[in-house]
Amino acid sequence: MENKKYRQLYNSISFKIVFYIIIVLTPLISVLIYYNYQTHESLLKQVEDTHRNMLDSYMLQLDSQLKNSMTYSLDMALFHVDPKILVANSDETDIAFAKHRIFMNQTNRLLSNNLIDAFFVYVKSGDYYIIASQNSVSESELTSLKRYVITRLKLGSSTASYPKSNWITNKIDKNNGLINISYGNGDIIAGSYTNTDKLVRKYNRKNSTQTKLLFISSDSLTNINGNQQKDHVLITSQSSVANILLGETLSKAEIEKTLPIVQRYILLVSIFFALMLPVLILLMNITVVNPLRKLTKSMARVRKGDLTHRMKLQKSSNVLEMVNATFNEMMDTVQNLKISIYEEQIKVQKSQLRNLQSQLNPHFLINSLNMVNNLIQTGDLNTAKKLILNSVDYFRFRTKVDNDFVPLNDEIKHISDYLEIQKIRYKDKFTYSINVNRLIEDMLIPPMLIQNFVENSIKYAIEMTRVIHISITVEYFEVEYYPFAKIIITDTGVGYPTYLFEPLNSGMKITDSLGDHIGIFNCVQRINILYDGKGSWRFYNDGGAISELTLPALFENMDT
Repeated sequence: MENKKYRQLYNSISFKIVFYIIIVLTPLISVLIYYNYQTHESLLKQVEDTHRNMLDSYMLQLDSQLKNSMTYSLDMALFHVDPKILVANSDETDIAFAKHRIFMNQTNRLLSNNLIDAFFVYVKSGDYYIIASQNSVSESELTSLKRYVITRLKLGSSTASYPKSNWITNKIDKNNGLINISYGNGDIIAGSYTNTDKLVRKYNRKNSTQTKLLFISSDSLTNINGNQQKDHVLITSQSSVANILLGETLSKAEIEKTLPIVQRYILLVSIFFALMLPVLILLMNITVVNPLRKLTKSMARVRKGDLTHRMKLQKSSNVLEMVNATFNEMMDTVQNLKISIYEEQIKVQKSQLRNLQSQLNPHFLINSLNMVNNLIQTGDLNTAKKLILNSVDYFRFRTKVDNDFVPLNDEIKHISDYLEIQKIRYKDKFTYSINVNRLIEDMLIPPMLIQNFVENSIKYAIEMTRVIHISITVEYFEVEYYPFAKIIITDTGVGYPTYLFEPLNSGMKITDSLGDHIGIFNCVQRINILYDGKGSWRFYNDGGAISELTLPALFENMDT
């Protein structure tokens, strides 16, 4: 079955048209897209290498100045004479000259280290603080730096081992700063300071790039890469002197602007061809495939029995217009022929239905008369009277057997009469219950339909050693707002033989050595004929035999 479906798909005109178009355009589009991708990646690699070299060069320059400033600060803290004069001398003149010499030395050092913003010396014993800075450093920044240096000396004086020099990252007056502090002997510390935000601004020469000074921690680089935008490229260069790295983000959009105009629009050309593919397929569908598909669907509807269907004439093609007109003329002829055949079939079905109804159990009257006679002879006149009344109602209902449908409440009353008669016959070897949803108690059903299944329970389920129960339930439900009834007849007997389930549920005629079992077969045949195939049935065991009939709920004044 699956192979047949695949063959039908492969042989369809729409599949072949789409397949040939894809075969022609797909290689062309693929080559264009691949060429555009390779050009794009090559450009990104070249630009990335160029900027990495520039960033490494800038970091090399910065490392050189950081290393020189660290050496200078350590030398100032340990070996320079003037800070020691500030510690040991009390002469104001000597102190003033020493501070001046330190300041001039720092100033000269700044001239050769343009990336360093300030050099400082602090002598705790005299609270002397000498600092030389670049002109770009603000007073508030210098004040914040001084406060930080004095605080660090207080924190480190008891724990530092001398000599000691390191680089520390910290906020100085709301700016990111890199500070080197060298601890000397006694109360002398010296150091240098650079504003890393300014280092970034110095490196930024174009608005298309953004450079950030990033501080390394155990997972900082991983977090940076994880938060990186997909439309940017991140380039980093790590310092060999301090625990910092420079990171530059490049916009891919800005890089792509440097491509030649033809290469820039190759992707657009590829997209244009890709868009033309469905447009071309759409045009082919409109002019060729859709008219043929409509013709195929019309033929499928006719195959399902819809002989009233007609096709609209296609104005797009003379050939298709002629095909549609011929199809409609042919269906007119077929429909007229079908009507005459259908009328003959209706007559045959009505005759079959009458035959099926006449085959219902003819022995019940004889059995009832025999029971009345026995009761009278034994003197049980009350039971005989009850049996006669139930029998009268029962056979009065049988006069309606010529009708196709009777009200459900009449059918239920008839079944009650039948069960009361059988209780007299079997002397209370069974009990029964009847439950009907009041929404459908006046629906129409075929006469004596339910009784056949009740008779089946009486015949096969009753045992002399125990009491069984027979239940009749009529439930109401809807399918797409259309009312349906489910009639369930159950008993607590031994149930159906399992080998009967397949023929019973498929509506097959069952035979054995005793002859035809026509009861259930007659019922399902009546359901098929009267409900035009819309009814269904199901037989199974669950603590006894269960028979389920699902019927459309028909009422008087409805088109049945």
